[in-house]
Amino acid sequence: MDAENYHDFLERYAAGQYAESEHQAFRQWLLQAPPEQVQAALDRYAELQRYQLTAAPPPETVAALEARLDALPTQDQPAAPRRWRLAVAASVALLISVGVYLLLPGAWSPAVAYRQQQTGPNQTTRLTLPDGSVVHLNRNSYLSYPVAFGGPAREVYLRGEAYFEVAKDPAHPFLIHSGRLQTRVVGTSFNVYAYPQAQQLEVTVLTGRVVVTDSASQRAVTLQPAQQAVLTPATATLSRELAPNPRLSLAWQQGKLSFDQAPLPTIADKLALRYGVHITLNNAQLQHCRLTVEFGQESLAQVLEVLSALTGSTYTQQQQHIILTGPGC
Repeated sequence: MDAENYHDFLERYAAGQYAESEHQAFRQWLLQAPPEQVQAALDRYAELQRYQLTAAPPPETVAALEARLDALPTQDQPAAPRRWRLAVAASVALLISVGVYLLLPGAWSPAVAYRQQQTGPNQTTRLTLPDGSVVHLNRNSYLSYPVAFGGPAREVYLRGEAYFEVAKDPAHPFLIHSGRLQTRVVGTSFNVYAYPQAQQLEVTVLTGRVVVTDSASQRAVTLQPAQQAVLTPATATLSRELAPNPRLSLAWQQGKLSFDQAPLPTIADKLALRYGVHITLNNAQLQHCRLTVEFGQESLAQVLEVLSALTGSTYTQQQQHIILTGPGC
């Protein structure tokens, strides 16, 4: 395993769908990685020392570690003493293997108790955080938050999609870690779309002001109401876009997906996540299609018929893989 393909392993590891041989290969990579990368991994774990788990690290921890490693330079670094290097790498391997019992100075402070909320494929939920903030959690999503907020910031960890109504507290900013995205607010309402498998991650602001940062590139954008941050991990781009009707991002609360002149790749990505399939646009011209459409409780076949009619395309299905073919819009 090398620095180019450990990403895939981490995603499978977070989902508990990995082979022991992959695990061993990843540990070997840690032993051979430049010391700066290993130290950076430990630094990131130090920031997450609230966790005290006896099982595998939670997905948000793994995602944060991956983003932290992505942000590091890749050029060759001067070699460090082998004893130090092996000790640090072994520490990371231990953390990856048995959970977050941190091996850094100052990391032995009592762990902060965390709660986890997870939703299933057809489940959404609403919960109130200790500071009074309200979170609406979409299907197939996961939120980790402290039993009681302490320290200079209120930090939570999200995998999936959620709408936040954050209680105002200027002295304690609210931080949401969702893979590569970090969203920082004081008191506002916004939607975060950050499924690990998504081709694009989004933060859409309804009220207030939000700062969104890509932890890999450290690029940040500031959002006002009716604006949206879009991160494309494949190209490492973070952009700020207009969201003329930001409430469309909340249609999932009524079991819907609503789009207003949205790019077809974005629509296909969100439909693929909803129905558990992979959708490929088999013509570059289809990438330029923009559609205004809403889906509710339709079956996958019905959705594909609508997409075909709107784009003048046809589709074929091979198990969980859908291929749209056509001249484009």
